[in-house]
Amino acid sequence: MADKPSYEALEKRVAALEAQSRRSAELRDELEQSLNFTESLLAAIPTPVFWKDSKGRYQGCNAAFAEIMGVTSEQIQGKTVQDLWPGGQAAVYHQKDLELLENPLRQVYEFEVKDKQGRIRPVVYHKNVFRNGSGRIAGIVGGFTDISDIRKAQLEHQALFSMSLDMICIADIHTATFLKVNPAFTATLGYSEKELLSVPFTHFIHPEDIEPTRKVMEERLKEGEKVINFKNRYRCRNGEYRYLNWVSHPVPEEGVTYAVAHDVTQEIHAYEALRCQRNLLNSLFDHLPMGITIWGDDGRLLMINRGFSRITGYSMADIADLNDWFLRAYPDPDYRRAVMEDWAGARNSMHASREFKVACRDGGVKAIEFQGAFLKDGRALVTLSDVTEIRKVREEIRQRRQFLESVLYHAPDAIVTLDERHRVIDWNPGAVKMFGYTPEEAIGIQLDDLVAPHQHHAEAGRKTAQVLSGRRVEAFETVRYRKDGSPIHVIAAGSPIMVEGVLKGVVAVYTDITDRVRNEEVLRTSHKRFITVLNSIDATIYVADMKTHEILFMSQKMIETFGGDLTGKICWETFRKESAPCPHCTNDRLVDENGQPTGVVAWQGPNPISGRWYINHDRAIEWIDGRIVRLQIATDITDYKRMEDALQRAQRMEAIGTMAGGIAHDFNNLLMGIQGHASLIAIDLPPDHPHAKHAAAIEEHIRSAANLTQQLLGLARGGKYEVAPVDVNALVETSAAMFGRTRKQIRIRTRTAQESMVIAADKRQIEQVLLNIYINAWQAMPDGGDLYLETSPAELDADTCIAHQIPPGQYIKISLTDTGVGMSEDVRQKVFDPFFTTKEKGRGIGLGLASAYGIIRNHGGVITVYSEAGHGSTFNIYLPRCRKSAAPDMQTGGESVGGTETILVVDDETMITDVAGALLKKLGYRVIAVNDGESAVEAMKRMGTKIDLVLLDMIMPGIDGGKTFYKIREVRPSVPVILSSGYSINGQAAKILQSGCNGFIQKPFNISELAKKIREVLK
Repeated sequence: MADKPSYEALEKRVAALEAQSRRSAELRDELEQSLNFTESLLAAIPTPVFWKDSKGRYQGCNAAFAEIMGVTSEQIQGKTVQDLWPGGQAAVYHQKDLELLENPLRQVYEFEVKDKQGRIRPVVYHKNVFRNGSGRIAGIVGGFTDISDIRKAQLEHQALFSMSLDMICIADIHTATFLKVNPAFTATLGYSEKELLSVPFTHFIHPEDIEPTRKVMEERLKEGEKVINFKNRYRCRNGEYRYLNWVSHPVPEEGVTYAVAHDVTQEIHAYEALRCQRNLLNSLFDHLPMGITIWGDDGRLLMINRGFSRITGYSMADIADLNDWFLRAYPDPDYRRAVMEDWAGARNSMHASREFKVACRDGGVKAIEFQGAFLKDGRALVTLSDVTEIRKVREEIRQRRQFLESVLYHAPDAIVTLDERHRVIDWNPGAVKMFGYTPEEAIGIQLDDLVAPHQHHAEAGRKTAQVLSGRRVEAFETVRYRKDGSPIHVIAAGSPIMVEGVLKGVVAVYTDITDRVRNEEVLRTSHKRFITVLNSIDATIYVADMKTHEILFMSQKMIETFGGDLTGKICWETFRKESAPCPHCTNDRLVDENGQPTGVVAWQGPNPISGRWYINHDRAIEWIDGRIVRLQIATDITDYKRMEDALQRAQRMEAIGTMAGGIAHDFNNLLMGIQGHASLIAIDLPPDHPHAKHAAAIEEHIRSAANLTQQLLGLARGGKYEVAPVDVNALVETSAAMFGRTRKQIRIRTRTAQESMVIAADKRQIEQVLLNIYINAWQAMPDGGDLYLETSPAELDADTCIAHQIPPGQYIKISLTDTGVGMSEDVRQKVFDPFFTTKEKGRGIGLGLASAYGIIRNHGGVITVYSEAGHGSTFNIYLPRCRKSAAPDMQTGGESVGGTETILVVDDETMITDVAGALLKKLGYRVIAVNDGESAVEAMKRMGTKIDLVLLDMIMPGIDGGKTFYKIREVRPSVPVILSSGYSINGQAAKILQSGCNGFIQKPFNISELAKKIREVLK
């Protein structure tokens, strides 16, 4: 068993236990004391404090918490915040507790609590964890600070900042930018807060104030010195500058300043206005025309203005007091005594007005009017006005009044003075003479009742109301009536008589213009008659100043021509669009060296604005104001010029055509001889003979030469032969199709009219016209292009036809438009002239379009062209419309068919009769040849029915082909006749064909053409 402890050991053990017990008792006392101190501290702290365990259950709270929340420490022990104050706030509290337990660092945040009265209070929470003896988290201790007063102060500060009428801002003194501005700031300057904060505030300061502002910032604000009453100007959004008076409190350590600005613009402007007003008053005081003096109660002269010195000549140095004044101004003792007594008496009243004669410093004497105002303090304000001249003026007024009264009673006009009710109070002799009433009859009567009865009473009443309202009635024309009831034309006027703004009466004046009105009516009638005649003249008439070129008058015709009345404008600018007076202006030729009119100068030319051609007759005349002006009467001769041009062209074409026809006739006869012999040679040659190809070449060359003569014949008048109804639509389509097959690079677009388009024409010649224009279009489009063909009906009126010398009526229009190079105006004017061409050698000789022009004219039609360089050309053909049906095309066989009939050949050229006879004999016919018309008629009489057909030349000496035809038909009416010619004069061939001739063959012809034509006729 173990040894028992000794007594000493037990004593030590007991002593140790006693010491430990004493230490525990001391610790308990210290702990109890510490707990008491903590409880006292918690109870004394005004901040609400609470503590919870690690589960979020309240373990206690201090008195401040209990007071605000309305609970005791015992009531909350063991309960969670959700148990005590359920709701959305409890969840936030709990979440914050969890965050603190998970991350045990001091937690500070703003939230809110609901106190015992149910009020929501903003608070700042401060929370942390506490640990047990082993260092583990035992719970949470926290407290909150009520910041309601702080928030209230912040709201009050914000309200004060926002509602202040003064401009308040916080600014960075280093960057010179606003950090915050109140609404008064934005309202005053007109910028938004964003705009003000986005740029340095020097951006808004007046350029002259930028440097002083920077100096204040650098030298005072950055040094912490408060700035009071610093003024500068800020620019508003509308561009206006406002004066601002600043009080600025800087906080240099924060780099900001708190500033208040007051808009003192009105005060500064008011001060400036007051300063100007003060200067104005001072200036007025010194520059008033009257003299001003101020006297003290002791008689001393206190102040004078310049007016006083100017009127009297005295200065302050001359006049010390009243005694000096009286002695100098009134040297006569008696007069001075009277003035002084009057002055003494005047001082007893508030105001006094006197007039005295004053001796001036220069020795002169002036009549001066004194106006005195005596103040309560004994001082006197006395003004002086020099009335010396006024006295003279008053005398002049008196004399003038006498003069006016004399004028009033001797004036021829009726001058009537009326009272404020418009009743007559004065009736001058002129009124007696004009209206027939004596003064006794007129005075006291209302003026309108007296002279404006009947239908003019209402008009007079309106004028009366006007003048009685204080407004002047300007002179106007009207009718008034005499005593006997007869009307008189008058000019009436009225003026109110105003005295200090109050109507005291009226003056009415009447001037008799009856004779003038009668003369004006006569003049108006004459003027109306003149204008009627003037406007009926088919010419433009105007008058212009010969020096300024200003238009003084335009006739109605000219107004209509130029679209308005241009009176007052400059003639060369308005009528001709010139930049200076016209080079051909006739002003210098209209007057002689003395400036007197010389007579009429006639000239003609086109107007560049209207494009019309005028013949102008200019002459100098005396205008109504006495100056010499230019009168121009211009007659529009545009249509006559067109007719003249057309006539000249027609005459030129006729002359050329006559010559061309004669040449073509002789040339065709020569070709006929060559053609006939070539045909005879070709008939006898077998196809393989060496000369057969040469004979064929000769015939081909003859055909080319014949085509050339056809072009020449196109120029000749009457060059149409076989006239028949021709379908234009079909002709255009077939000719276009034929041409298109040989010119693939040209796109031909045809649009023909829906209705039948028929003309009476020589079909071959119209084909030739179309072909000539097709070729012209092809040559104008070397790189290809479009050719547009269109037919349509057209109605040409007299105005259109007169220039082309064709009758008005219904026409067929053929329009041919190409997209080629076009032509200039100069080329367009010459395009139909014979032998005119713009093509290179070998591309044409200038007969194609000239021939087309001649053929269309020979058919009673018109051909026109419109073109611009680079924009193609359009040819328009107008041919008289025919109501007949188109004749069908005659188809003939291919081979030459002969016969055994007897044929009479009539031609004045032996060569023709020989070759024609030989050709006919080759065909098997019997031939009788004669060389003139007489022989032909004799042969017909002699042989009668033995002659089966006559081949008749048109142009022969003696009896020509036409007369021969009629004589042959007289002998034998039924004999078939074929006309043969290389030329037809005046359309004789067409006339003979219309008279029953059986056919026509154009020289030169070959044996095949002759054979076909004979068989066609004999069939």
